[in-house]
Amino acid sequence: MMTKKRLYYRESVVSLLRKLAAESPGESFDELVCGWFDDLYLPGFDPEDCNPGVHEKGVMEFNNCFHLKELQALELFHRTFGEQIKYIPDNIQYQEMTTNQYWQNIRQAASKALEEFYDIKEMG
Repeated sequence: MMTKKRLYYRESVVSLLRKLAAESPGESFDELVCGWFDDLYLPGFDPEDCNPGVHEKGVMEFNNCFHLKELQALELFHRTFGEQIKYIPDNIQYQEMTTNQYWQNIRQAASKALEEFYDIKEMG
């Protein structure tokens, strides 16, 4: 069940997934990686980095912003993203990103995750 409390995780996730899926993401590789792994995808955070109960509460609030199929798609994307970035140099430039197979795998995974967001399918 989605929360009635207005949290912007959903909008932020969709926005970042769209950037990750785009031919031209408009941000550096490092910014995209940090945006997902350090700032946004709470279920992927290490609970040891938080005060007791904070991680659990944050994940619960995050999860309440999405439908089950969306959460499953996000989890799959998170795993794929984590596996693929191991093979991409930290200082990769945009021109290199467009031809890097691992980056293309991330783009495809982001597009696939977006397909599970039923409310944005209608918006195009």
